[in-house]
Amino acid sequence: MKKIMIVTFSFFILTNVFAQEKFDAEKAKEQLKDRVSPAHYIDPYLIKRREEKAEYLANKCNEELDSFFKKMDCKNSARDDFNKEYPPRGTDDYSEKFYRPLSETDLTQKREELIKLIKVISPVAKFGNEQIELTVDDLATEILFIERYLLKVEPRDYRPL
Repeated sequence: MKKIMIVTFSFFILTNVFAQEKFDAEKAKEQLKDRVSPAHYIDPYLIKRREEKAEYLANKCNEELDSFFKKMDCKNSARDDFNKEYPPRGTDDYSEKFYRPLSETDLTQKREELIKLIKVISPVAKFGNEQIELTVDDLATEILFIERYLLKVEPRDYRPL
């Protein structure tokens, strides 16, 4: 009798697990119905940033330094200064610099543009384009910053499945 109850109970649990997995799969299909194939979006700002970075670092630490550690310190401080001047996309520094000055209507419009873009771009940068390609995580961070700190609305996660 005990074995029959255990087998029946196990069967009942497995049936519920399979039903839940089927429901999750159907829900995922429904959400993916409107999604297009992800595109690799090369950002003009990131291209400019990459070009400026090479020139900036070359000009900043071009003098002869007498030790390896002084050269590394110079390069690290130059890199930090460059990141303050040209913050990378998907960071709070970028959002602070480019979105904080906007009005509320401009912020709402920019948020809508980013939400449309996040639905079509690739979640991972193509090999070799890591420094110039915009990814889903970059945009999700920027949208979160706009919603939480500037528009003061409850932030949502807009990342596609």
